[in-house]
Amino acid sequence: MRILNITKYFYPKYGGIETRNFEVSRYLSQKGFEIYVSTSKHAQNLDDFEVYEGINIRRHKILFKPFNDVFYPGIIKDIFRLDFDLVHVDLPDPVNSIFAFFASVIKNKPLIITYHADIEKEELEKFPTSMILKAYNIILKFILQRAKKIFVTSKDYAKSSKNLRNFKFEDESKDGKLVLSPSFIEGDELNIENYDEIEKIKKNLGLENKKIILFVGRLVHYKGVEYLLKSFKKVEKNFNDVVLLIIGDGPLRNQLENIVKNENIKNVQFLGKVKELKYYYALCDIFVLPSITRQEAFGLVLIEAMYFGKPCITTNIESGMKYVVDYGNAGILVKEKNTEELKDAIENLIVNENLRKEIGKKAIKRVLEKFTSRVVLEKFEKEIKSIIKN
Repeated sequence: MRILNITKYFYPKYGGIETRNFEVSRYLSQKGFEIYVSTSKHAQNLDDFEVYEGINIRRHKILFKPFNDVFYPGIIKDIFRLDFDLVHVDLPDPVNSIFAFFASVIKNKPLIITYHADIEKEELEKFPTSMILKAYNIILKFILQRAKKIFVTSKDYAKSSKNLRNFKFEDESKDGKLVLSPSFIEGDELNIENYDEIEKIKKNLGLENKKIILFVGRLVHYKGVEYLLKSFKKVEKNFNDVVLLIIGDGPLRNQLENIVKNENIKNVQFLGKVKELKYYYALCDIFVLPSITRQEAFGLVLIEAMYFGKPCITTNIESGMKYVVDYGNAGILVKEKNTEELKDAIENLIVNENLRKEIGKKAIKRVLEKFTSRVVLEKFEKEIKSIIKN
């Protein structure tokens, strides 16, 4: 069975979509599928063709980047030259979704889509770019109709998506084409062998005997970090042994650091990017993801923290986050932008060790049952085999 995987970026570039795409491709390759990846040559030192982990990677020179997307005409050669049984594309990716549709029609092969998120960018909501987005959304309807299956990371996000809400899930209807396929982790990569490293980090950062609250993510507007800072200001007035660690970088870092300075928030440390996140998940007491818009479609960092048995607090927005924490059974949900509610949730966990442990145990169970690579990818493989067979 041969799969043409069309994606704008692939190994060795890593992000949320790229990491999932690579893990799916590697798994299917190990299961005997022939995987052909048609992607962009995002760095000059990369080979045009490479076989890595059994995956055939074809990289093409980028001609231009419309709206931070990429266009590489070499993909047209791949579509006509390669022999494949199925086409796969990740969305959002306007340019490549059109090419995937084209490949499916020209070769009369089934198309499958992994739908990560809607396109939600403020710069695309203004004229004249808004007209381009409207035009693409019309094309997208045909692409989604063409797809045999659309894999989505959560039902909540799909049902709130203007592009997906009219489609049904396969477990809800005989003709449903939506398939629940959440983001996942590879547990072996998070396992800790050197526990001395945790104590070393604590000592270097002055975290001994502290209750540690952790945030991990890009420092951008939709992550809601400013509301976490305002909540934490109230928390540290009541508890002098708490510290907030913020891991990640982004365009809002200076602005957020200025909030800390101007608001006289004392116990906050901006750590930027770190190499081994697993040690920070292990040393924290509470994890918070305070995202405020659907641009946070899932929240993989929640799963990573939950794997370590950490109680997580996140927001009750129409995305995948509430599904990750089992709608409050394996984590705590608060209203977005509500600093008082977030403060109360943090303080409740600080003073209640038994609650932290109880939520932590449920979190581990939730991850092992729903969000490991084995669980998700076995189902993904089964779906693909069924599509090709039929």
